[in-house]
Amino acid sequence: MSHRRLVVAFVSAFCVAAVGLATAITPAAAADEKPTATEVGVTPTEIHIAVVADVDTHHHTRMGFKSQASHDQWAAGDRAFREKWSL
Repeated sequence: MSHRRLVVAFVSAFCVAAVGLATAITPAAAADEKPTATEVGVTPTEIHIAVVADVDTHHHTRMGFKSQASHDQWAAGDRAFREKWSL
């Protein structure tokens, strides 16, 4: 089994266990309580969700990298990542 598959399997098993444990320890009295909206963007009838996208990254533009140095640093990081995970 590859390292990547092992990590995915472990994380999946952990998530399943965490969800199972969270539902198992929920007190029965909590089911009888009326839920209250205490967070910003949450009302009894609506939930407002914001999506944030980083569209102005610092190391490149739509035409390419801003400098040769930023390209070289990115390439070195990419090589290290690929070597570490055997990609």
